[in-house]
Amino acid sequence: MHYRSRLTFREAWPPSALAGLITCRQRPSSSVGVVFLLLEDETGNSNIVVWKAVLDSYRAEILQRQLVRIKGIVEREGEVIHVVAGQVADFSQKLATIATRKSHSQKIVQARNFR
Repeated sequence: MHYRSRLTFREAWPPSALAGLITCRQRPSSSVGVVFLLLEDETGNSNIVVWKAVLDSYRAEILQRQLVRIKGIVEREGEVIHVVAGQVADFSQKLATIATRKSHSQKIVQARNFR
């Protein structure tokens, strides 16, 4: 994420958008209604927090899609930087275009889902 260096001076940043592949989904039983995503793009990984209200509104995008755009608030808690999702858009249809540009030896990674 490009905001990491600037977040040392602020606890929260204005609304931002980022897109990437969902490489991991976690729905811990101790966090009722909260989903944690790991989103990967060309710059690295981003931690995404999805609260229950957002999950209810964007359930298919969060739980079934591969490539998404997240709009939300970038926050910092100690050394941990994450995005609290406010809106989620499915961009998975663009994977076909990306896949045709990639060599046959490169694969699109499927997300790992954990409870």
